[in-house]
Amino acid sequence: MAFYGDEDELDVDFVQIDVRNLRWRGPIVDTVVMNPSFGTRKKGANMDFLFATLKILDVFPDYRKEAEDHLSKAVKLNPSLADAWLYLGNCIWKKGDLPSAKSCFTLTLSKITGPNKKIFCQLSMLERRMAQCADNQAEIVEESIKHAKEAIMLDVKDGDSWCGLCIEI
Repeated sequence: MAFYGDEDELDVDFVQIDVRNLRWRGPIVDTVVMNPSFGTRKKGANMDFLFATLKILDVFPDYRKEAEDHLSKAVKLNPSLADAWLYLGNCIWKKGDLPSAKSCFTLTLSKITGPNKKIFCQLSMLERRMAQCADNQAEIVEESIKHAKEAIMLDVKDGDSWCGLCIEI
């Protein structure tokens, strides 16, 4: 329980977790307090916290301009961060700019080292969404299925990739 002022009582839950193992899905937090602060004694430790912030921004269901701005900066600073590209593509998708989101996911595949099943899955789902209102639906769905299959080929035991393909068919 936390208190605001002298009398007001606030209902607060505290969660302690190593940000490098953050596995949240969905909006579950309103405020994040992180430590250590910038300038920590361990060089580069603050990058874990910055990246956790980017993950948290991705779980919001609606578009957030600040999320897009931070993610854009992150991929400019380190173009090989696959998850940052993934979150940026998701953010652009939430904005409703499907062609730009597809460009982001496609560009990601050329910027990162090796193929990435998460990117292929998102690209497949996005293409499936784009096909709904396109004149060339069959062509886009074929491309979507191709990307779903590529995700499966990277990890045949990954249920998310298989689920993406099943939805395609």
